[in-house]
Amino acid sequence: MNVIADGRVGEAEGAVAELRAALAAAGVCVPGVHVDRRVWDAPEHGVVRLVELGSMLPGGARELAAVVRRGTAPCAACEQLLGAYAELLRAHRGESRVPVAGRAGGGELAVRAERLRRAIQAHLDGLARR
Repeated sequence: MNVIADGRVGEAEGAVAELRAALAAAGVCVPGVHVDRRVWDAPEHGVVRLVELGSMLPGGARELAAVVRRGTAPCAACEQLLGAYAELLRAHRGESRVPVAGRAGGGELAVRAERLRRAIQAHLDGLARR
């Protein structure tokens, strides 16, 4: 087997299948996605076969761009957690009217911080499973 010529074709085929499935699930049709015949010697990965996105209609390119934008935008749960975190910081600094018992020793603020930490971790775990 010639590693240079083969360029880990199976890895590229798997990536193509994964990309096609993800695009299809998002309602985007990119007919030119395929394993390229060329290989690339990537310093961090070694010799790899390239994945070609191919040509697409302008509408398909816009759909793909919209999917990428949605994927990088914070979700509603992230926004809610960030808001709770900001409120917790304001309470810690005394900038909020939220009653906080026993600031120095923990009290309600420590309980709220731990709940928020758990909620953030649960959300991140859920995102990682996607």
